[in-house]
Amino acid sequence: MAVANISGGHVNPAVTVSLYLAGRFPGKHVIPYIVSQLIGAVLASATVAVFYGYNTANLVQFGATIPGIRGPWVAFFGEFIMTFFFLWTIMGVTSRTTNTAIISIVIGIYVTIMIFLLATVSGGSINPARSFGPAVLSGILLKGQYYQWIYWVAPILGGSLGALSYKYMFHETGKVHYLPEKS
Repeated sequence: MAVANISGGHVNPAVTVSLYLAGRFPGKHVIPYIVSQLIGAVLASATVAVFYGYNTANLVQFGATIPGIRGPWVAFFGEFIMTFFFLWTIMGVTSRTTNTAIISIVIGIYVTIMIFLLATVSGGSINPARSFGPAVLSGILLKGQYYQWIYWVAPILGGSLGALSYKYMFHETGKVHYLPEKS
């Protein structure tokens, strides 16, 4: 909410890509946003070590998201479907109001519910950056047994399909998330 009027407030590459595909975000800002989101995620994950010490942070893999006991395909489906509806929520609430407080409350409630539902299934990410930061610092990013690809593919596919289906179902043409043009 604090930066919504400056940047649109999204810190999630799946949201950035999905809003771009739905015509709600300028293409020239997609790559810089994603790079910034990934850097922010690594820095945020590093704060776990600052707060709790490196040994404790490393013990919990800096808060890394990994598939739960139901396995990687259930985690994939959970991340996919919840990000699909996450983008439906974003598209719906931002189509009806520009009030950042209402938008933040609705999206915050959705994310909270989603985390409770997916916590034991996939770690409840729906955000490639949220999974990227801890995976980089814990060293599991490229280790196949941790299935980090799930946290990129499922949210981007689910979110993109959610945003596009919303756009076409409601014949939406408006752009809500944008950066103010410099004069």
